[in-house]
Amino acid sequence: MCDGGHVIKKVGRGLEAKERIFLKMYLFRCVWYVENGA
Repeated sequence: MCDGGHVIKKVGRGLEAKERIFLKMYLFRCVWYVENGA
């Protein structure tokens, strides 16, 4: 399962811009994956 909120709280403070964008893309893909029941 994708525990995105926990990940953001754990590492979000020290991320750079590129890492934040990458994380958002990862979370979006995660949500899309779950919503499509794949």
